[in-house]
Amino acid sequence: MTLTVRLAAIARCRVPNVLVAIVVTLLCMHGSRPLNLGGTVAAQMPNRSILRAIHLSSIPFAVVADQQTSRVFVVTASSSTNQGGVTVLNATSGTVIHTTPLGIMSRDGISDDILDGRIIALDTRSGRVFVLSAGPLPADYSSQGRGHVYMLDARSGRLLRDTRVGIGPSVILVDPSVNRAYVGTRSRNGESLQLDIIDATTGRLLNTVKTSVAPLAASGGVVLTNGGEVLDGRTGAVRHTVATAGGIGEAVVDERRGRAVLGESGRRPDIYVETVDVRTGRVIHSDYLQDGDPEIPLVADPTTGHVLVYVEPVDQVSAAPGFASVRDTRSGKEIWSGQVSLTPVQFASAVGTVNPVTNHFLLVTPETSVDIVHIIDARAPRILGSLRVGSGSPTIAVDAASRRVFVATTGDRTVRVLDAARL
Repeated sequence: MTLTVRLAAIARCRVPNVLVAIVVTLLCMHGSRPLNLGGTVAAQMPNRSILRAIHLSSIPFAVVADQQTSRVFVVTASSSTNQGGVTVLNATSGTVIHTTPLGIMSRDGISDDILDGRIIALDTRSGRVFVLSAGPLPADYSSQGRGHVYMLDARSGRLLRDTRVGIGPSVILVDPSVNRAYVGTRSRNGESLQLDIIDATTGRLLNTVKTSVAPLAASGGVVLTNGGEVLDGRTGAVRHTVATAGGIGEAVVDERRGRAVLGESGRRPDIYVETVDVRTGRVIHSDYLQDGDPEIPLVADPTTGHVLVYVEPVDQVSAAPGFASVRDTRSGKEIWSGQVSLTPVQFASAVGTVNPVTNHFLLVTPETSVDIVHIIDARAPRILGSLRVGSGSPTIAVDAASRRVFVATTGDRTVRVLDAARL
């Protein structure tokens, strides 16, 4: 018989993590059938969904796809020299078109800052790709330690401009609606945070705004920060400050509906999800989820107005599972939740995106020895299936025009080309 348990209900009762781990372990002993914890855990998808595997000599840690040019851009770095570059692929065939060498990608090797894929951003309107490089950092925090923003042509991959920004750039965001790129950096003495605003067509540095917070999301002419500030996308001026339940780890904007969904952590390792009206800064809805990792990925589907939230357990070594929650962006209320992972790996984060070909959420979770793509229906949320892909820290991108999905994994230095129509 199929055994059904509501994971979300267990989590909301604030049961200690060790008890949750014991319950899940006992349930796993029930038999070989998949567990259903608040949603249907479907069977593995056939490997025919994988069309091609592209093995690289360097580590791929970020990928974006441009359906306007049918190009895929993969940021790589050498594990020994830390020298980086961008490999340009044909989105349809997966063949390598061009490789553009760049500078040192991170001062501290392949670190968490670059493994989350936030050092590359694409502006489809201007036809530009932006890549961050932290560069070497002198001990005295001199101006030579400033970072770089490399602007590439989205068709050829050719380097168009190298713009110097503040020290230690950690994230770049693009908002095509106002033709701006935003870089979170530090001042020359390394003591204060700042936001560097760049023209997304020319690559010119337009303004530097002093701030005490870092940018998390940009869309519809606003920039959201991890301090709850809603900034004007053109000037960087503060429009509103959201009264949040805790520190914001992730944010996503639904530009069409004027909503932002924030993933937050409280004083304890608690996870809250808040839905905010970006026009006014007013909190529409707030929910406590469970103890977990505050660096939760949020994925918005503009077609359905649904947002996928994935919560990793706070103790990734334990048997406590991660779970997904799908929420409505207008009301902020949860409409579905379900278990998607039993063995999350330590020191690696899940990533997600929307597959517009099928209107499915694609969530990639790094497991102990393999990464798994979970397919979740965005319209009527339920888990449809899963697919094993590579190992290590993953990143994912979709090209709707070529009907391809690209998953890059650091463990085997491979980019896999998947059939979007099957996912």
